[in-house]
Amino acid sequence: MPADPDLEAYRSSVRVIGTVTLVVGVLWLFGVLLFATVGTLGGLGILNPHESAGDRLAGIGGSALVGLYCAAGAAVNMVAGSGLRRLAPWSRGAGIAAAVLDILGGCGCVVGLALGIWMLVVLLDSRAARAFAPAG
Repeated sequence: MPADPDLEAYRSSVRVIGTVTLVVGVLWLFGVLLFATVGTLGGLGILNPHESAGDRLAGIGGSALVGLYCAAGAAVNMVAGSGLRRLAPWSRGAGIAAAVLDILGGCGCVVGLALGIWMLVVLLDSRAARAFAPAG
């Protein structure tokens, strides 16, 4: 049975999204590093030595929460990107989850919003069920 050119073009788009999603996962990791650094420096009083202990603890807590959110975004994007590049059947759901995280807290705001919308448009397309169907 000859390959459907429209379906192959769609699969190619999904693989591109997978690659971009992997890159975005790495950007999320930079967010983790940033908030870990800021939280540590703030907690030690290096950023503002005149802050009270309560303010320092609040800063550490806030940095930790945002850092954990960034870590979740990194993990979901990297797992989804890896699966999307291989067109793994489970990766469509992971890609949709990554898209939602990118829209809600996206790395760089505009980048995350644009990527999340692009991912949802492609992954919710009517061709998705056929493209992600297990081979066999």
